[in-house]
Amino acid sequence: YISPDGTFAVMEGRAKGRRDTDLFCSCKQADGKWTGPVEVPGVNTRANEGGPFITADGKFLLFTSNRRTGKDTAKNANLYLTRAKSLLEFCQRSR
Repeated sequence: YISPDGTFAVMEGRAKGRRDTDLFCSCKQADGKWTGPVEVPGVNTRANEGGPFITADGKFLLFTSNRRTGKDTAKNANLYLTRAKSLLEFCQRSR
């Protein structure tokens, strides 16, 4: 998912050697190129995180996770909300 202002993208994937899914972000640099994907700070757990969405005002990241249920099916996932500020700050530092 690309943020409303086009400065960062959030996607679901698997880190090398891991079975669970996590959220990764990539930041658009001043030259228009994107950084390599890195784990979203402060969000990922040993459970599955996925389905990222940034609100239209760019303030919040919504995502799903089965961290409370521990079951590997999507029907056992809950919806989580966190401030997207950490993503914006991360991208500003990576420019």
